[in-house]
Amino acid sequence: MPVTSLELVAAANKEAKLWESIRAEASAPFDLEQGPLVRARLFGLRPKSMLLMLTTHHIIVDGFSQTSFQRDLWTIYEATSKGEAPALPPLPIQ
Repeated sequence: MPVTSLELVAAANKEAKLWESIRAEASAPFDLEQGPLVRARLFGLRPKSMLLMLTTHHIIVDGFSQTSFQRDLWTIYEATSKGEAPALPPLPIQ
């Protein structure tokens, strides 16, 4: 996963640089023939403070899937940050 470090950017410019980087990542085109159709990028803001950006093409994710994925990702993050095993509910359908 690509990592963009903003730790050395002056505090007064950090938010503007972050948004500039987010816009660039979000507007980068997808290659529908070669993929991938999902991209991840990690922005390092300061030590132990990061932002994960996931960019997906609309043909692979709908609103329900996006919500479910975000909920599960947050559950996994919360549990692992506490050193616990994530407890995801069983899927009703595959």
